[in-house]
Amino acid sequence: LLTFTPGILDPLPTPAAPPLFPGVRSLLWVGAHPDDEVLVAPVLAKVCLLERLDCHFLVLTRGEAGVCLRPEGCLPDLATVRSAEMQQAAALFGAGLTLWTLPDGGHLPGWEAASGGHEALIQRLTDFLRDRAPDLILAFDPRHGATCHGDHRAAAELGAVRPLHGGRGARRRLRDADLRRRSGSR
Repeated sequence: LLTFTPGILDPLPTPAAPPLFPGVRSLLWVGAHPDDEVLVAPVLAKVCLLERLDCHFLVLTRGEAGVCLRPEGCLPDLATVRSAEMQQAAALFGAGLTLWTLPDGGHLPGWEAASGGHEALIQRLTDFLRDRAPDLILAFDPRHGATCHGDHRAAAELGAVRPLHGGRGARRRLRDADLRRRSGSR
């Protein structure tokens, strides 16, 4: 049995391992749907909880095109349930959350259409990056999106966009392929 008194025992001790991304103080993770964070949860847990980086999640859709697998159902609708679950997940990682409402399953063409065109979508993302100014953006590899899902690949492409008009954006961008090389796995 482990008990602690708040302020006496730190439940998240300072990690003994070196930081995963030396010099990085803030991280933005870009995903397509609520629940995509599970695919990178070990990395997010390390950097957001153990290393205590200032983490923020940008989730581009509300996941409304998915299938409800909850025995109790998904009322009032799947998007509302998945959005609430995403808020809970972000809180568990100690991360901020911005949840956009691009169409689930729209991929890049659908997202551009919903945003008023390619330039409007890029400008929206650029403005967001300028406001957040993360040191590092973490996204799936755009070549396969971790699962070959079109929305994952599109989110990864957007995660690689550099801010327009010389705005301050992420100093570094990292794809999951880069993470595998960094950790020595294939």
